[in-house]
Amino acid sequence: MKKDISLVLIVALCMGLSGCFPGELTGKFRETTYKTSDKLNIDQPLRIDKKEFLSIKKVAIMSQADLYKNPDSLRIYSMMLRILVSDLEKSKQFKIVYPSAFKKKQNELGMNIDPSIMTQKEIEGIISEVAKELECDAILTLYEKTKKVDTGGEVFRYLFAGEINVPVVIGLDMSSAKNGKTIWNQEHDVIYSTGDAGIINMPAEELRRILMPVVRPLVHDLIRTAAQSSG
Repeated sequence: MKKDISLVLIVALCMGLSGCFPGELTGKFRETTYKTSDKLNIDQPLRIDKKEFLSIKKVAIMSQADLYKNPDSLRIYSMMLRILVSDLEKSKQFKIVYPSAFKKKQNELGMNIDPSIMTQKEIEGIISEVAKELECDAILTLYEKTKKVDTGGEVFRYLFAGEINVPVVIGLDMSSAKNGKTIWNQEHDVIYSTGDAGIINMPAEELRRILMPVVRPLVHDLIRTAAQSSG
């Protein structure tokens, strides 16, 4: 609790000393950026035997867009999902069932997911059931989670000159349609820096350019795993 109060006081002090609000301290327009780490987080992303991995031919891509209520966050996730789909299409590594088709089948089956009242096991069961109805071998899920930060000792690493930097983890998970267990999983550390204009007004191509270095290494690592399994 003391650390949280300290963070509030630091923010207030910075604003008071400058006579400005966050976003006005540098005196120039600041762009939104995503700074990625040099390497991916997981050294051994494959969780099953290589021969078993080779049997995966048809993959359903599941969207988590319903979880995002903020317009900026929804637009970011939707663009990352488009990059994922586009890169997988180009690779021709798997036959793809698109997020819209997965959602349509889910609605037809009446299998709605509510994370607020369902256990993770129940959610995985629904996802696996929908994937099996679509005759898929596996499900791909692009996800985001907040990276924990020590708000006491490390606060100035993420708060400076009125700019808020948010450390997040972007991950790609492949799970089995048979039992919901993870087949392959990879993650990427990213620092999201808020800009002055926000995401909602950013041109689509500019947003795509910013997010490609976030998503593409994950997709390429999946494709690389498939290539190594067949070698």
